[in-house]
Amino acid sequence: MKVLIADDDPLSLLYLQDALQDWGYEVLTATDGIRACEILQQPDAPMLAVIDWMMPGMDGIDVCRQVRETIKDRYVYLIMLTTRSETEFVVEAMNAGADDFVRKPFDAEELQVRIRAGRRISELEQQLRLKATHDALTGVYNRGALLEILDKEWCAMGATRGRCRSSSATSTISSGSTTSTATWPATRCCAKSADASPPCCVPTIRSAVTAARS
Repeated sequence: MKVLIADDDPLSLLYLQDALQDWGYEVLTATDGIRACEILQQPDAPMLAVIDWMMPGMDGIDVCRQVRETIKDRYVYLIMLTTRSETEFVVEAMNAGADDFVRKPFDAEELQVRIRAGRRISELEQQLRLKATHDALTGVYNRGALLEILDKEWCAMGATRGRCRSSSATSTISSGSTTSTATWPATRCCAKSADASPPCCVPTIRSAVTAARS
């Protein structure tokens, strides 16, 4: 499992990296909050991160807020690491989106069990998300997931083009060994600005997918 460590202290970063690698984790590192956010927003980003509170660029609190506001397709388990031990700082970190709080200097065994707990929660979230978006029998995307993907693609097309330039649109979605293709008319799209989504197209998309699945 991948784990991100974000800490601007090189000695602390090296110690954490060595410890997590000894525990069997694949470790990615960042020395500031901006780089930590960039790593966590990548498609194959770690599902668990240990974030130091005080960092240049963006501190740990800002990283937690940014992750919770921007990453919606998966859950990232965030452990805040800091020398601050007062109750108000713990509350602030949790309100910003942190899942756990470890004080410096930390005990290696305590950190290990907290990371292990975070791993269990991350893996459980992945299992629940898989069950919610995939058909139990075939293993491919279910109808709800297909509609959500098509809605996102269609709105992205409308935002990019500003308006439809063709009379039809086709989307191909692959899941495992199965590929699903849906085609629907695009002449009803009336998006005229880059920040406006085309709600009039959504019923057309849903009708096409429903007809293809029935």
